[in-house]
Amino acid sequence: MLLSCGGDKTQEVSTDKVKQVTTAVDSPVEEKMTHPAPLPSKEAMPEETTKDGSTKEAITAIRAEYARLQKMLDDGTLRKEVKTFDCEGDPTEGELIRYYEGDDLVVLQHNQGGGHGWEIKQVYLKGGMPFFTLEESGYWTFGGPLNEDETSNTIDYTKEDRYYFQNGVLIRQLTKEFEMHSWETLPEGNEVPNEEVPVTERQDYQDALPYFSDFKKGVVGC
Repeated sequence: MLLSCGGDKTQEVSTDKVKQVTTAVDSPVEEKMTHPAPLPSKEAMPEETTKDGSTKEAITAIRAEYARLQKMLDDGTLRKEVKTFDCEGDPTEGELIRYYEGDDLVVLQHNQGGGHGWEIKQVYLKGGMPFFTLEESGYWTFGGPLNEDETSNTIDYTKEDRYYFQNGVLIRQLTKEFEMHSWETLPEGNEVPNEEVPVTERQDYQDALPYFSDFKKGVVGC
């Protein structure tokens, strides 16, 4: 997923279906070391209950717009621009993908990884402002029991944060953390419940997503 080009490079592609898969916990260690960052998982938009009726209506609208854009991503009907980067003297490398519906920027995806760590940011936009963002980050280590052939198992640690915005203002934030073990089956990420993060004061998307302005302009790198 992560490409190295010895610097920054931008390319335009008219259409290209986005592959969405969950973290592979049974991949060979050699492959994990080469590609530490999994492709982003498709957001499930869980149906958590909300106390405030207006917030519930807003989140329903957010889910509908998310589903519309996600279908266009799956169908490969959005124009995309890809900018890759790597870091000299550092294992970190990554890419920024900007998706357009006509002339409108509607999805930003930033993937970055190196060594044993990785992070992914997916920002969905309407009218030039984010309405939903999914941030994923994690790392892996050797651990657990040895296999019968004396090879090591691995543990993947993942953290996810979800941000819901109405007219550019944060109205809901969810978080979760979970582990994946290569030697046993654990609940998939979408099966792990989210925890509500209290939104106690007015916070706009520029405060919640400090990287957004640079990503929107295509500024990315080390």
